[in-house]
Amino acid sequence: MNQSQTKKDSAAPSSPIPPASTHHTWNGLSTISPFSHRSFERVSHIIFDADDTLWDDQGKLQDAERRMEDLFDRHLGRPSEFQRKFIQIEHRNIPVIGYGFHSYLFSLAQAIFEHSDLATAQESALHIVKELISDFLHQPPRVFQGARETLAELRGRGYSLAVATRGIPGEQLEKVRRSGLEGFFERVFVVPKKEPDTYRNVARELRVTPTACCMVGNSLRSDIKPALEAGFCAIHIPEPTAWSHDLCSPVISEDSIALAAIPNLLAVFQNKNT
Repeated sequence: MNQSQTKKDSAAPSSPIPPASTHHTWNGLSTISPFSHRSFERVSHIIFDADDTLWDDQGKLQDAERRMEDLFDRHLGRPSEFQRKFIQIEHRNIPVIGYGFHSYLFSLAQAIFEHSDLATAQESALHIVKELISDFLHQPPRVFQGARETLAELRGRGYSLAVATRGIPGEQLEKVRRSGLEGFFERVFVVPKKEPDTYRNVARELRVTPTACCMVGNSLRSDIKPALEAGFCAIHIPEPTAWSHDLCSPVISEDSIALAAIPNLLAVFQNKNT
């Protein structure tokens, strides 16, 4: 497996967190109670997606796209449909140049310069791109509320935690480092794509069976469906600003549930030390 990994011997100290609220369902996922569901009782290893699961990524990118669309709309005096055109370009490019911030920027620049009627507004659009790059290079990811405390509590309850994220190793490992969450994870796997074999390899690297693993992520397409096919159980935590590339049909499985937010994981995973 083409992947980059980090290993940590210890996690940050656990800190108190309020009890998680009852879980919610979303997009047709199973409504079976996590307290009696055997799939989750077997779990010893919890694997997290990174972008838009542990921290907000799409929200920041889509905000920049909306700003560009507003800019071009004002310039043209009519709807520019910039975001729709950008999404089409991005979907064409991903199979060729892959995932990652460099891929996103290439598609964004192509969308900006592909249309001659937007030429006079291109300089302002490039200023937005410059802000995005500066933010990426110098600002830590915006970790979701309750994520840090939940990871600490899960470690304290005896679970091994890991990350399986898709993208460029250097980019993703740096994001994990700057997020301040690195110390919670036994391993960080950065993979070029997420398929059932990807998750089987993750379980093999962790030296556990797939049934001992639970994948937690925001994407039905890349986090939930392939993990279930690999024999994991899975928890879907939808992100408010979903990426169009990851949209797919609902998942119905007795080995998966959906939660409203990361702290709700504490209602699913009880203390393994007792």
